[in-house]
Amino acid sequence: MADRRSALVAAAFDAAPSECAVLAPDGRILAVNRAWLRFGTQNGAGSGCGVGANYRRVTERSAAAGDDVAAVVVSALVAVLEGHAPRARLDYPCHSPTEQRWFRLRLEPLRGRPELLVVHDDITEHLREVLRPEGRAPDNDRTAPRADR
Repeated sequence: MADRRSALVAAAFDAAPSECAVLAPDGRILAVNRAWLRFGTQNGAGSGCGVGANYRRVTERSAAAGDDVAAVVVSALVAVLEGHAPRARLDYPCHSPTEQRWFRLRLEPLRGRPELLVVHDDITEHLREVLRPEGRAPDNDRTAPRADR
């Protein structure tokens, strides 16, 4: 029965439409779903975002290179991993050369375990729908991500 449950949970994780990864307490990526792999492939991330890579270190390097969004992500990630915050959420722009898009990052501890679930939800269409009636476009300012803990 435990094997069937494990297989079911793995299939559900892999079927999730959002990009999902499970991190070890040190930030190392332990598992990713199909959407995470697809996004990485489509955006040239290579092996730097797959199983075995260290999400925390990659994000810290981006922050050190001047990426303001990455700096906010590092703060939230450290707060959740070290138990200073129960969870975190951050809405941020992640534009590509061909489209403007926005994501919501969610950091959720796994109940009763030291690992952390990282979820990136594409919120582009939602933002466009919400802001369209007012005639406004989503904010393009990469220096002002919103983080909620």
